[in-house]
Amino acid sequence: YDTAPPVVKSTFPAVAGKYNAASLTALAGTAADNASGNSGVTSVEILLKNNFTGDYWTGVGSTFDGTPGDDWVSMPLAQAGAGKQWSKGWPTLGDNKTYVLWVRATDATVNVSTYPAYPKDNQRLIDNQYADGTAALDFFYDNLPPTSKMTSPANNSYINNVGPLATIAGTAWSDSANGAGAAVDQVKLNLWCSGCAAGPNQGWWDGIWNDT
Repeated sequence: YDTAPPVVKSTFPAVAGKYNAASLTALAGTAADNASGNSGVTSVEILLKNNFTGDYWTGVGSTFDGTPGDDWVSMPLAQAGAGKQWSKGWPTLGDNKTYVLWVRATDATVNVSTYPAYPKDNQRLIDNQYADGTAALDFFYDNLPPTSKMTSPANNSYINNVGPLATIAGTAWSDSANGAGAAVDQVKLNLWCSGCAAGPNQGWWDGIWNDT
């Protein structure tokens, strides 16, 4: 006899994580029933939402659509001690997008962990919450490099004393035309000149890229 739902969690991605293609490892997590009802976990499913478009991954290729009730995707399970591990590869994700992830698990007596049921809990889905009001997991994906531009000194300008060159300045930004845009985290600069290297040779300023 078992009336308690299993406990399920995501181990990747992390809450509020920020990823590019190189750092995006497989969807993964754990599920266990031994701390609750102990009838055993029989399935784990995820619901993945593109928060920019409001569409949900169907589990088929990289297709997203607008029907969350049909888009819970089954995860392959592997035994891990008294519980289960689950893992699955990602669909193709769009750059500069926030994604939202829900996870639910079912045990052998058909108890299901909390989840937003569609259409009853549609507002919870819109608000990126579980049925009990707790927040779903969100993360940010961006595989596009930012853009940087020098504003001072001007390109191809001539400077005959150090005064006009008191400041090296510019701008840097991330493409936000198709999403929120990832924040620029760091800008570095270097300077090629005829008198910066040791001796009379041309070279790079300090030989390294410098924080700005």
